[in-house]
Amino acid sequence: MAFTALREAVRDGRQWAVAALRESGRALATAVTGVCELVHPSLVLIGGGFAAVMPELVAMVAERTKALERPGHPLPPVRPATLGGLSSLHGAVLLARGLPD
Repeated sequence: MAFTALREAVRDGRQWAVAALRESGRALATAVTGVCELVHPSLVLIGGGFAAVMPELVAMVAERTKALERPGHPLPPVRPATLGGLSSLHGAVLLARGLPD
């Protein structure tokens, strides 16, 4: 319900909503950049309920991540997760299956 209200406010161009989405994208891009510097993945997937409701978030993160690249150290592409809003749940199930009894 709250995601829907935010989605509508962003679509309507309300400043508070656009600023909140932009700040979320910046923070996530900063986190993505740090993780990429440590583990060097070949691809970054953004999923979960928030990303599914706010599809422009992935583009914002991709753009900001590109801007944070160090010269000579390209970061991987950022794409939306195929499972969308279910990707978080799917990841949690995979993690739980891999835990020892």
